Parts: sequence; structure tokens; C-alpha cells
Amino acid sequence: MKGVKHNVKPNEQLDLLKILGQFNRTISIFEKKYDNIEDAPPREVAQYSTALEQRFILFQELGDEEFHNLERLNQNRYQRIKRLQHRISKILRGFPMEDGSTAVFLTFTFDDDALHNVQAKYRRNAVTRWLKEHSVDYVANIDFGKVNGREHFHAVAYFDSVQDLTSWKYGALNCKKVPPTDEGKALSKYVAKLGAHAVKDSTKRSALIYSRSNHEYGKPKEKYNPYENA
Repeated sequence: MKGVKHNVKPNEQLDLLKILGQFNRTISIFEKKYDNIEDAPPREVAQYSTALEQRFILFQELGDEEFHNLERLNQNRYQRIKRLQHRISKILRGFPMEDGSTAVFLTFTFDDDALHNVQAKYRRNAVTRWLKEHSVDYVANIDFGKVNGREHFHAVAYFDSVQDLTSWKYGALNCKKVPPTDEGKALSKYVAKLGAHAVKDSTKRSALIYSRSNHEYGKPKEKYNPYENA
């Protein structure tokens, strides 16, 4: 059955992807857990049935073409988040520093001049170039302020030498050491932070920035302080 044609606006797409993702997860978890619906507790059956019903309603509202486009984007988003998890996990498990740190969380901000006079693609290139020149391994993504929508970038990165953070010339660069902690909690935190806009403009290029590093993690050659010159 084809539903009514519905053109999804760009600012609606992320919300719809989240909704569809929730439905699909509920359905997938239930079907992997139970071979027969009769074996499941009533509460889980109700959740499963609701997810199926709401997913079908979404299909009817969007129409066949738009719904399947959303399904494709949702699958792309899932694969992108899995890659993000893998890369961040690799960095968090990297060799321990002599001072006990393992990685740093960076926030690149832009001053008014950069925001108003430098094109978005060149701001992105500037972040990529800085990370490539200064870090061993990294993953980064664009983000926007909740209050004023101001553009900035977040990154989880690994340095193997002292870095001069004042070399970022387009605004401020904040650096926080990732403390030794439970990797699962840290992974969830940074995936959520960097993955928030992983599907923004997802019909175009990916917003995520990855290093092409095949770095073999091992003991660093020298002790350093990631806060030096911050």
C-alpha cells in the first residue's frame, strides 16, 4: 500500500530518522530474542506490536518512495555510528601516557571573522588540516550551539608529542584530557557527542572527519602534557 506523498524537510529528517531507528531497534531486539511471539511476556509483545504499528503508520504518511529513502538513510546512519564507535574505541584503548592519560577531547570554535568571511567547506578543511598535522589518530564532527546555533567542531584525538594549541588561528581551541575511566561509559559519551550530527546533510557528503591512520599503538617516546600552551 502506497501512502500519501510527503516531502520531508531537511530539518525534519533527523527527527524522523531517530523515530524510525527506535522502531527498528525494538522490532529487531524482539525478533532476535523470541522465535515465537507466544514465548514473550505481554509487556514486550505490546512494545513490539506498537513499534510495528507505528512503523506502518510512518510508511503510510511518507509514501513508499520517501519511506524507503528514509530506511536507506537510517541504515547509512547505523553504519556510520558503528564506524564511529570503532574509531573512538580504538583511540580510547590506545597506549597509556606516562601521566595516565589516553586521549584528548578537542573543541574547535570559530571567531566572527571566520564564521562570516570563510566558507563552511574551508572551515571544515582547516579543522581537518590541523588534526592531520598535529595528531596521530582522530575522529571529528561538526556541531552547533544549542542556544545560538553557532558552528564548532568536536574531536577525539591522540597526540604523541607536545602540541601548541595556539596554532589554531580561526578562534579558540579547547582541550580536555580523557581521564582513565570505564571505556564503555567514555565510548557512549563521545559517540553521542560526535554522532549527534552524523546524519546532517546525509544525502551529501558525510559530516564525519576520520584520520587515515593505521597507527600501531605502543608506549610514547616522550612524556607530554596535553594542556601545555592551552
